[in-house]
Amino acid sequence: MSQIQDHEDRLQERRLLLRQLGQNLGGTPPAAAERSVPRWALAAGSLLLLAAAGLALQAWRDSAPALVPAAVAAAPLAAPVATPAAPAALAAPLGGDIKLEVSGTISAARVATVSPRTMGQLVETLSDEGARVQRGQLLARLDDRQARIDFALGQAQLGAAAANVHSAEAALREVQRTLQREQGLFEQQFSSAARLSSAQAAVETAQAALGGARAAQQVAALQVQRLQQALEDLLVRAPFDGVVQARNAQTGEFVAPGSAGGGYTRTGVFTIVDMDSLEIVVDVNEQHIHKVHPGQRVAAELYSQRLRLEGQVLRIMPSADRAKATVRVRIRLDTRDPQILPDMAVKVAFL
Repeated sequence: MSQIQDHEDRLQERRLLLRQLGQNLGGTPPAAAERSVPRWALAAGSLLLLAAAGLALQAWRDSAPALVPAAVAAAPLAAPVATPAAPAALAAPLGGDIKLEVSGTISAARVATVSPRTMGQLVETLSDEGARVQRGQLLARLDDRQARIDFALGQAQLGAAAANVHSAEAALREVQRTLQREQGLFEQQFSSAARLSSAQAAVETAQAALGGARAAQQVAALQVQRLQQALEDLLVRAPFDGVVQARNAQTGEFVAPGSAGGGYTRTGVFTIVDMDSLEIVVDVNEQHIHKVHPGQRVAAELYSQRLRLEGQVLRIMPSADRAKATVRVRIRLDTRDPQILPDMAVKVAFL
């Protein structure tokens, strides 16, 4: 704009100069002009001045910038910038607007790493990764040779206790018959009171012996149950219906519950996942958690399979992650498909 104004000022000055030259030429008296300068010289000078002014005006027009509107001249001419195409938004198959989109993962609510209740050497595995198992199904077995010997010993002790009970019962019946005879003889005055009292004491002793034998038999029976449970503890069974996700121990290794066996002992044999308990877990930013509520319908899509899922908000965790400033939300899946696997990435849209 400053260049345009300068050119206009120069043009105005040249116009004033030409006007003054014209006035000077026209204002000279004809007699004086005729006396001082010939007419043909004055005409030639005027033509030269007019030609010079025309050439100057044309040169200024060629060099001056084009006049444009102020708003257009002020705006910088920026080259068009190609913006990357935004990813396609997740459609809402259930109807309604999408209030919030986040990323999450598929997670199983029921996951168990099964192990024996006691320490032992793994001698047999009856399942493998990817196999479907049912609740109570036998998955693995530990070395049970010593446990079986103890169980057989307990059964023998139980048999001996049962025999003692039978013997005590027979002895009691015998002394009871003796007491009956002594009572009859005493009533007929063929026996003394001392013999009758001795027979009564024998019956009481036999009853006490029978009670002791029965108690010993009960103890032996409980011992057998304990040894039988010890045998059962060496077996690894499935706690619920599911799929074997991982195999954590091989035949020949020592396994134990927890870390009871030390660094060289496995703490589990198999990891089982209940596929019917699969759900979506997402972390929602604190600033957007007000857009989520329990029971809210959800549309989701697996990144890997492009499989559309449906569900609803099951629970909003009552605590936030201080490091990430997020709140965890659990979403129940209404869609069941063999392609849905734990730890898969999923895109979630809250409707």
